[in-house]
Amino acid sequence: MGLQEVVLMKKRLTDAEKWDDPWFRKLSSESKLFWIYLLDKCDISGVWKVDFDHAEFYLGHKIDKDTVQIEYANRIDTLSNEYWWIPKFIAFQYGCLSEDSRPHVAVIRGLERFGLLEKAKSKGYLKGIYTLKDKDKDKDKDKDKDFSNEYAKEKPFKSAYKTASELKALGLI
Repeated sequence: MGLQEVVLMKKRLTDAEKWDDPWFRKLSSESKLFWIYLLDKCDISGVWKVDFDHAEFYLGHKIDKDTVQIEYANRIDTLSNEYWWIPKFIAFQYGCLSEDSRPHVAVIRGLERFGLLEKAKSKGYLKGIYTLKDKDKDKDKDKDKDFSNEYAKEKPFKSAYKTASELKALGLI
């Protein structure tokens, strides 16, 4: 690969506790593998473009769509024959989304593209811009900044490091 070629790889958090989840434990090995595949192959907003041929090719086994939809009924929303959404994906990968976070903006745009923004808001995945609590937090941050600036003026920082001339005077260099 040349210096000019850049490969962007998706990186995802994984829940090591899924193995202790009774729902996950009851799945067949094939269904567990397919669930992990879905989490890896969905887009940044948790939407998977339905492609069973692709999944079967990579997983090495046939997938029964009807069985999967029953097993994953509480874990996916079927948007259409073409797209599925994994609602809890957002909370797990990003926590609460904020439009002030550049990486989150792309996720929010993905939700908008699929008409999922209101659903995500209703599930509490998006942080409201300037709610009353946020305004109070911003005021507290401003107060903290003012306090730290005042403190910095009162007590200037003195470096513990010596200059070259001081080190020479001490005979250290």
